[in-house]
Amino acid sequence: MHNPGAFYSLLVSLLLIPTGIIFFNSLLEVMYTGKFSSNWFLVGVALLLVAIQGMSIGVLSLVVKRSQMRLIRMMRRQIGKVYT
Repeated sequence: MHNPGAFYSLLVSLLLIPTGIIFFNSLLEVMYTGKFSSNWFLVGVALLLVAIQGMSIGVLSLVVKRSQMRLIRMMRRQIGKVYT
């Protein structure tokens, strides 16, 4: 069985690296020059939103997988009761 939660977590962690760099660069630009570059800040916000969506998909896929396993166990128990 594959683990989609681990896959999405890996993708999200890779996406958070450039997001952190962009936010840190925007912060340094504001501190040293006093200018606020909204273009790069908005790119960072967009990447952060995609990362949050990826995390929620990963968590949701783990919940669905556990629910599926629970249902399979329950169905096997019920089938076992019928045939015994």
